[in-house]
Amino acid sequence: MQTYQEAMLQMNELMTTSFKQLSEINMQTYDMVVKAQTELANVCVRNSLKQLEVAKEIQNPSSYMEQQKELTQATLEELQKFSTTTVKQVTKNRDDMIDWVESSIKAAATVNPISKAA
Repeated sequence: MQTYQEAMLQMNELMTTSFKQLSEINMQTYDMVVKAQTELANVCVRNSLKQLEVAKEIQNPSSYMEQQKELTQATLEELQKFSTTTVKQVTKNRDDMIDWVESSIKAAATVNPISKAA
């Protein structure tokens, strides 16, 4: 059996390790969200610029509508790819969090009972 001091030291080490792991998962999630938001903003800006280019070169209404349709389709495809990638990343982060919780529970269970004689 461990003494109170040994048990507290072991628990402190486990909590520190666990906190570092959680912080890393949170930073990865934060980085992923910032990157995703930046990419999404870039898609929107590129789409707006392309719409302006199309609007500047209007020859007739049907031509303009066709170009807008093509532009919209291309943007939707890009957003669909973006959405699929984001879902995969969020799923990975969720899985990392589940793994962290499970490993933290297992680690906490390794702390030996404290000796009453200590």
